[in-house]
Amino acid sequence: GSRLGRTLKRSEKHPVHLNALNVTKTIRPKSGSSVSETINLNIAAGPISFSSPVTFNGQINWTGGTLYSGQLTLLSGAVLNVSGTADKFFGNATLENHGRIVWTDSGRLVWTWTGRLVNQSGGTWEIAGDARWDSEYGSGGTITNLGTVVKSGSPGTNSLYGTVFNNGLVDVQTGALSFNTGGGGKGGEFRASAGAQNRFTGGTYVWEGVSFTGSGANRVAGWVEFNGTIPSS
Repeated sequence: GSRLGRTLKRSEKHPVHLNALNVTKTIRPKSGSSVSETINLNIAAGPISFSSPVTFNGQINWTGGTLYSGQLTLLSGAVLNVSGTADKFFGNATLENHGRIVWTDSGRLVWTWTGRLVNQSGGTWEIAGDARWDSEYGSGGTITNLGTVVKSGSPGTNSLYGTVFNNGLVDVQTGALSFNTGGGGKGGEFRASAGAQNRFTGGTYVWEGVSFTGSGANRVAGWVEFNGTIPSS
């Protein structure tokens, strides 16, 4: 496997190759003589472990492999592109997003342990395909949304396994987003545009102060403890 166990220093002038990791740098001049660096990271194999918490403010292209353990924090200027047809595996790692995650193409995400995805306030997770987030380990990990999750672009269904807590906005603009394991949240919003759906198809959901908005549909087939607002039409 690969282990990212050191700090990538701004003074480094050459690409850093760490087995499955390919790190390159783009130098972008600012005003005057100062420069800033954007680090681009490609993950195509693994497993990848972060031996200490890592913060990142560039672009990551994830096309294969496993986020195995440790913590990766995407800062507000970071972009994580999850793409390709290969499965991507999520182990016991924590991924904290303050920037932008874009999930496209048909490759699944698969829980292999009880990892965590935290989409922080100000963070955006865009789901543009119909791939599934499956689990090979019981009910899988945990997804917590404090920011914005948007499903758009594709008319099909994207299925999420893993416990989902929504305290932010889930905005389904096209197709359907299916929650299959349970979860909850406080003060969150589920929005569905015309012809789109939020589907709660399994598990137990405990919501407080949640709202369901938009002219689309919100369908529940699981067990729900509910304290919130449902539009009258």
